[in-house]
Amino acid sequence: MSSHVNQLPVEIRSLVFSQLSTAELDRTQRAVCKLWRVEIEDSPALSRSVCNVQPNRLNDVLRRSRNLSITVTLCCNTPAELALACAALSPQMSRVIALDFSVNYWACAGSDIESIGHLLTILSKPAPRLERLELTLGFLIHPFNVQIFNGVAPNLLVVDFIGIDFAYPQTAFSRVEHLTTHAAREWPAPYGTAEQLEIFTHIQNIAAHFPSLRTLKLSDFPGASDIFRPGNVLPPNVRGLELTFDPMETIESAAQTFRALNNGGWHQLSRLRLNEVPGGRMQLLLAAVTVVGVHLTSDDERRGTVIRFVTDRGMRLEFLKPWIADLEAIVAPGSTALASATRLDIGAQALYHFELPFIHRLARNCNFRTVLLPVGLSKCSGPTIFPLWTERTRTAVVQSASPGRLQFRALQHLLLSGPEDVVLTFNAVKGLGCVLDIEQLWEGREDWDGLVGR
Repeated sequence: MSSHVNQLPVEIRSLVFSQLSTAELDRTQRAVCKLWRVEIEDSPALSRSVCNVQPNRLNDVLRRSRNLSITVTLCCNTPAELALACAALSPQMSRVIALDFSVNYWACAGSDIESIGHLLTILSKPAPRLERLELTLGFLIHPFNVQIFNGVAPNLLVVDFIGIDFAYPQTAFSRVEHLTTHAAREWPAPYGTAEQLEIFTHIQNIAAHFPSLRTLKLSDFPGASDIFRPGNVLPPNVRGLELTFDPMETIESAAQTFRALNNGGWHQLSRLRLNEVPGGRMQLLLAAVTVVGVHLTSDDERRGTVIRFVTDRGMRLEFLKPWIADLEAIVAPGSTALASATRLDIGAQALYHFELPFIHRLARNCNFRTVLLPVGLSKCSGPTIFPLWTERTRTAVVQSASPGRLQFRALQHLLLSGPEDVVLTFNAVKGLGCVLDIEQLWEGREDWDGLVGR
């Protein structure tokens, strides 16, 4: 096999090698033949992305990349691997532009002091090129009194970490714009009682620790009122906030959550996303804004329903996996939550997550003038505008001789989104009974931006 490949020009072989990960090159390809080994050794660019290389091979891989900027992704499963990785990476921190470093919790439990010592050999080195930092530790550093990267990380913009409590503001974080982290640490509790959660110091003083922050994503906390206490406000440049609740752990009331968000200054945001928030919060937040648009979609990564409300000032208020009772409340007769809403977007995947009776009531009880609906190919009738379902069924798409259709009270413009090869006919739209301004928007265009009729 290698003899045939060796007949190719060296440029072609280099292109093939570039499609392989650093770990694959190091484990297998270098052992095929001397020619391949020499070509890999003499091509520093092939080792710029150091991904999941065995710690005992890390020195050789880093040496091959010479003085180029590198991205590093490492996972250490034992204290010995952690020691090797830290010793090899520490002298190279000046050329690391992205570092994703994780430690197996169970493997390193019980060796905290030694493990922290190894990790400090990396975190105490200047990182002048570092742009992105991800740390997932199997132990807790508390409190962290050392200036991370010796205060030198002028290009660091994205930070994602678990397992460190920063006692004092970090100079290296002064320009960080995007932060993802757990908000609290767990304290062991007596058997049979719930574990205690305590908010990290840097989260209790978020504006002082991250003055340039623009987006903040927090999870693993007892309640929003524990984070946004009086005086702990969002940094002035924050425009995106995402909070992931644990419905089993959250004991605060809906009113407490609302007051906490007010304390934090949520009205300055362009986007507020609440994941798995307990019931009652949606109505309080919607009562404080004017909703002009509704978007039903889904989150493939989290495998859940997403309902997005767009306000009159352009803010996006999103709920992942909202409570059914909250959804029913906003479409109940007499509800004014969506009284000003004039636009409805229904994403194709939303039909498999939202209850169709809810979509029916949403359409019937609101004054939507512009609506986007997905278009798909039906086995029975060809191109079909969805939702198309039989009354009282929970199935997303069911063909019937007399299907139930959405009933809109004020529909003026209909936007259709679907595959490019779907051709609609008059029969597909004749039952809608409205003035139509039809535009086909191609597959994948479910975002609010850009969905404007011609």
